[in-house]
Order: sequence, then C-alpha cells, then structure tokens
Amino acid sequence: MKCLVCDNQIRIDTLKQLFNLEPPLLCSRCQTQLVKKSSRVLYEENDWILSVIERLNRGDVVLAGLFKRDLKSAIQKAGRVTAQIKVIETKENLPYPWLDILVREVAPKERTQSDGPPLTICVHNKNDDINCLAIV
Repeated sequence: MKCLVCDNQIRIDTLKQLFNLEPPLLCSRCQTQLVKKSSRVLYEENDWILSVIERLNRGDVVLAGLFKRDLKSAIQKAGRVTAQIKVIETKENLPYPWLDILVREVAPKERTQSDGPPLTICVHNKNDDINCLAIV
C-alpha cells in the first residue's frame, strides 16, 4: 500500500492497524501531520494540510477520502441531514467540487431530530459561527 499524499510505502506498525477493517491511507510521517483540533474545526492548519487542500482544488480527488470519517462524525454530532447543510467551496471554478461531493456522500439522507438553522461547511474557518464546520 502506498500513502495517498507522498506515495511512500505504508508500514503496518501496530495491531490496531493490522486488524482495522479499512486499509490505512497515510504513512506514519503524513499521519502525524493530520492533527485533529476540535468539533467545529476538524484539523489544525499547517503547510502539509494546506498542500493537500491545494491538490484537492486542482482535482486530485482521491485525497478527499482523508477527511471522510472525521467529517461524517462531525455532521452526525451536529445532527444535520443533507437538506440542512450549506457547502462553501474555497474557489469558484474548481475542476471538481470535492467538498460538496464529499459532504453529500457522508451526510445522512433521512430526517433526524434537528430542525435548526443550516450547518455551513467550509474549508477554512473564517468566522465564529456556531453553525459552521470547517476542515481547517
């Protein structure tokens, strides 16, 4: 297996990795760069994650899988469904609207308990809105 970001071989170091149902996506060096932050801002901003986002904006869509599990968990904690989510892309003319497609893939389709205001999902946290979820 190769790392999605740097193409280095992924080495299985722990039993948890060995028995995980899903194969690892990142090598140990890249995994240390993907630092979880909070429930409203998923990851700490660093040069590595900004380069991953730039590659996504250029159309390297396989990298969107890196955010899938944590984004799904955050949307479920917020109690929103697809109809209650507004996605703000980083740029206007992206070759592939990766964030919108990723959100539609992981957000629950059926109705849940929340009827509150829509949840805004964006790449960069630009405000302190309680109904905003950002990747960095």
